[in-house]
Amino acid sequence: MKRTALTVFALITSYNLGYCDCPVELSSKITDVARDLAINKLSQYFVCSEADAENDKAPCNTFAGRGLESIYSVSDFKTPTGYLSANAIWDFVHSSDKWVSLGNVYNEDNNLCAQAVANQGNPVIAVMHHPDHGHIVLVIPGDAGKSPKWNMLVAYSAGFLYHHPEQAYVGKLLSFGYQPDDAKTAEFFYRK
Repeated sequence: MKRTALTVFALITSYNLGYCDCPVELSSKITDVARDLAINKLSQYFVCSEADAENDKAPCNTFAGRGLESIYSVSDFKTPTGYLSANAIWDFVHSSDKWVSLGNVYNEDNNLCAQAVANQGNPVIAVMHHPDHGHIVLVIPGDAGKSPKWNMLVAYSAGFLYHHPEQAYVGKLLSFGYQPDDAKTAEFFYRK
């Protein structure tokens, strides 16, 4: 079979986007109670504390670690001295038998799967490794929505941007937390 440049590009693109087989029904619906609980619990971490060594940096990894503890009682990213960095979280979930990949973030099917998994009460993250500092966002119970920036349906999320606590958010589309180029290198994981 002769492969054209377009065919090769399509094969490379589908590999890089990391399609997954979703472990739950995509039609799972979320209750207002579950969505509101996640929003209320996560919103308390928007306030910077003088006692916090990171204070106004409000890094995404601290927000995500606290959020996972608060909502799911999961402290996988907590250490005796604080929380793993986003890059260390990337390494941790890739080597953990408790965390399972749902594929690349810049993929509509994977976003719908991540949303369905979160809606069924499982911790779901979108994490990216980067030489300077990575990034992690929580996928929370809610409804996926159309992102004009990504031109696809994306998951509902909560996150912080490193050194920008004023841009912290809960209850927005995942495309608010990731630029398209970053989303292409990020990956969804859920905890079994």
